This record gives sequence, structure tokens and C-alpha cells, in this order.
Amino acid sequence: MRFVFEKNNGKIHHVSHNMFKRGAMILKRFTLFLVVLILTVTSITLIINKNKTEKFKNENWAYEYLKINKLHNQKKLTGKGVKVALIDSGVSFKQEINVKKGINVLDPKRSYQDNHGHGTHLAEF
Repeated sequence: MRFVFEKNNGKIHHVSHNMFKRGAMILKRFTLFLVVLILTVTSITLIINKNKTEKFKNENWAYEYLKINKLHNQKKLTGKGVKVALIDSGVSFKQEINVKKGINVLDPKRSYQDNHGHGTHLAEF
């Protein structure tokens, strides 16, 4: 069986049926490859997210004990807009803690930077 195609320059070329079969086979294999790749990436993403969740639960055991998820889901309590005052040894500037204002109450001329670590630890909660 032969198929006829006309190219842009007007010449007619004959293409065999086997060439179409080969192209279809390549397309099938490529599609299968893409499906396997997508499933692999999805699986890896799920594993990473599961590990992050487990790590969070291990490091923050009180989260489940205090049923924080219940507060988030049922009562819509997220802490957004809540202001907290912390009086302790200070807060480290290197941590990702959103500090709006700080003061060293023992010596207002000095920084409120935490040199001990306890205040930073509490501020992370």
C-alpha cells in the first residue's frame, strides 16, 4: 500500500505504509515515556510532601496534641492579624520571624538581638 503526498514545491513523493507504522510506534513509545515521567514526578512530589509533613509533626508534637488543625478548619483560627508581645532574651535577626518592632528593655540603646537563643526559640511559636 502506498500513500501520496504533495510537497510545497509541487513534487509528488510516495511514502510507504511501513513508514507510517514506524512513526505511530515512535509516537506510542514517546507517549508512554511521558506518562511514566509524569507518574514518577508526581510520586516523588508526594513522597517529599509526606516527608515534610512527618518532619513537621515530629518537630512540633504539640500541634496534634493541641488539635491545631481543628482550630484552623472548624473555627477558622489562623493567627492572621494577631499581635504578640514577647519578653525574653531577644530575637535572632537570622531567623525568619516577622518582627515589627523590638526593644531591649534592660538597655534601650542596645539592640534587641538574641545572644542566648531562648527568646528566638519562643518567638518561632
